[in-house]
Amino acid sequence: KDDELREDVLSMFREFIESYQSAYPHMRIILATVHMDEPKGTPHMHILVQPIGEGYKQGLSHQVSITKALACDGFERTDKKGDRFSMTRWQDDVKINIMQRILEQHEY
Repeated sequence: KDDELREDVLSMFREFIESYQSAYPHMRIILATVHMDEPKGTPHMHILVQPIGEGYKQGLSHQVSITKALACDGFERTDKKGDRFSMTRWQDDVKINIMQRILEQHEY
């Protein structure tokens, strides 16, 4: 209902999409939907991501693979005891380096 707040929220979502796509090119966004219609609810966005790995020696050079896509974006799998999963490290990176930065810039 508050037009200024609505525009600020949409601006943050746009910034998120742009930052995300440049930071994680192998985790491609194929759909993003913003929801602001819930009574007394928090505006939020649903994102559908397609992980695309590259550099395969057999078959197609680009294939759907979460493990390979994360590795291509710098979150390689490790077998070291105590290391967190590559998916968890990627999720933390999204929260800290994209979401937190945007929220602080918009003073939330």
